[in-house]
Amino acid sequence: MDRTGQRWCGGICGIALLIGGGINLPFGNYTPAEAAPPQSSHKAAPDAGDPPLFTGWPETPPAAVLVLSGQMYGYLQPCGCSRPQLGGLERRAQFVSYLRNKGWPVIGVDVGDLPPMAGVVREQQLWKYAITMQALREMGYVAIGAGKAEFTQGLYALLDQYAAIQERPPFLLAGNVLGKLGSQPTPRTEAFPGPGSRPMVGLLELPRVGSLTIGIAGVVGPSVQKEITSSGARTLVGFAPEKEALAEAAAELKKRQPPPAFNVLLYQGTEEEAQAIARQWPQFAIILCRSTDALPPEKPREITHADGGKTLIIHTGWKGQYIGVLAAFAQKTGGWEFRYQKVPLTERWNTPGSEEAPASQSHPPPVGHL
Repeated sequence: MDRTGQRWCGGICGIALLIGGGINLPFGNYTPAEAAPPQSSHKAAPDAGDPPLFTGWPETPPAAVLVLSGQMYGYLQPCGCSRPQLGGLERRAQFVSYLRNKGWPVIGVDVGDLPPMAGVVREQQLWKYAITMQALREMGYVAIGAGKAEFTQGLYALLDQYAAIQERPPFLLAGNVLGKLGSQPTPRTEAFPGPGSRPMVGLLELPRVGSLTIGIAGVVGPSVQKEITSSGARTLVGFAPEKEALAEAAAELKKRQPPPAFNVLLYQGTEEEAQAIARQWPQFAIILCRSTDALPPEKPREITHADGGKTLIIHTGWKGQYIGVLAAFAQKTGGWEFRYQKVPLTERWNTPGSEEAPASQSHPPPVGHL
């Protein structure tokens, strides 16, 4: 096992043991160690039943690769009652390392719903969130949406575990979230002041991926807003109409010179809502939305616009069992050709040497997702 594999296997498994044992830990002073995205010598030999990777893709390397995920619900480890289990942060890290070892420029984005909805004590929920954010940062994630799980746990409490400590990726994007001072709504920029120059809840992020700049925005859709406000969640927030945040995002992206190569929307809403957004806001070539099914589809839904352009609508299922890989290839005539693959996180992606010790989950599925 290489040093990266040892670090991930020991770190994630050790964290899981602490969580499973119900040990109280000093959350307020938690400061993750700085580390570069993990590198691996993992050979990724396929197991029986694993789909072949990237079949039929162009031979030229992609200009940018996005790892897409969401709705992890606190599952740090592989999920399943028996083998084969799917998912787990350790396997995801090995997969991201595999992509980087191909020489591909990679970032990650997540639609949100990182923490558990229910089933473990609150301190463990907060600890899991902090660990997940640290792990995603090490993998090279740049932006995370905010879903019902984040608001159920209390957005301010979660921000205290990561964003309030230091300004660093992955940044939380939910551009139409408002604070509340009594019964009065407070602008997001005032309600969530950060430790640096930006608020802890943002609208836009413009990361570099290889030689490209990508525009990434995040909003919470009406269906999720309704779930949050009707659930009695631990929240001191409200919501502006999504169209106001999208209009602001579109205007900001249009002003950028040079403009982003393409734009991505982290949309906390259903696929049906995302289709309406795609038709009204064709500036977003990719919409990563919430999944209403545990199993994600093989291919994105395509929305074709009047000018011939397309928007891809993607969701990746529940519990981190699957991730999506989106690659952008430059076309000779200009623009981008996108290729997508759904990837199950099987035992193929175990850290070498850890295959004989599959871990089990210590909490039930999120409420309403049984």
